[in-house]
Amino acid sequence: MGTGRCRFTLRLGGNQYNCEMTLPAGPARVADILPALYAITGLVVETAIEEAQGAGHTVTCRAGCGACCRQSVPISVHEAEALLRVISEMDEPRRQRVKARFEDALHKIAGAGLLDKLREIAPLEDDARREIARKYFRLGIACPFLEEESCSIYEQRPIRCREYLVTSPAEHCTDPSPETVNVVGLRGAPLQALYTIGAGDSGTPPDLFPMILLPEWQGPAETATRPAPQILRAFLTALGGGE
Repeated sequence: MGTGRCRFTLRLGGNQYNCEMTLPAGPARVADILPALYAITGLVVETAIEEAQGAGHTVTCRAGCGACCRQSVPISVHEAEALLRVISEMDEPRRQRVKARFEDALHKIAGAGLLDKLREIAPLEDDARREIARKYFRLGIACPFLEEESCSIYEQRPIRCREYLVTSPAEHCTDPSPETVNVVGLRGAPLQALYTIGAGDSGTPPDLFPMILLPEWQGPAETATRPAPQILRAFLTALGGGE
C-alpha cells in the first residue's frame, strides 16, 4: 500500500498545531490510520496537561503506577483489530504469557458473575455501565498488557488509556471516587470521536466493548472503501478543532 502526506491545522484552546501526517494512499480502513489518530489524541492530551498546569495542577500519572490499569477499558472494533495484530506479532513466549493473562482474567470475571454483564454492557444506560465498571475494578484484575506496573504496549495502547489523566494523589487511584480523584478534562473526546467514525460505509458506529473481552472478539474486518483523508476528516470533525 502506497502512502501520501496530509496537512491540516488543529486548534485546541489557545494552541494551534500545524500537522503533517503520512496516510495510506487509496482506500483505507480506520485501523490503518490509528497511529495518526493516536498522534492527534496526543495533542489533545498535551493541551489538557498545559491547561491543568496553567491552573496550578500537576498530573500525577507516572510510569510504574498501574492503579488505573485495573479498570474496564472500552475499545473500538478498530482498536481490537490493531491489538490482536500486536499480540500476533509478539515472540512466542511473550504471546503465550499475554494470552494466559487474558484467560486467567476471564476466569476470575466469570467466577465473580460479571462475564455476561460485560458481554452485554453496550446497550446499557450510563449508570448501569458505571456500576458494572465499579464491580470490575474491585476485582483488582490487572490489564494483561501490564508488566511491572507499566504498560508493555505503551505506543499501541487504546485511546481511553491515553486520555485518562489525574491531578489527584496517586494513592487515591486505588480506591477512586468523584470526591478523591480529579480527572483532567480534555478539549474534545478522542474515544467518542473514534466511535462516531463507524466502520466501512454502513454509517453505523460499532459498539465499544471492554478490552478484557478481546479474546472473544470476532468482528468482521472493516472493508477498505474510504480514502484515508476522509476518515481523518471525520475524526477531526467529531473531535472539533481541525480544518
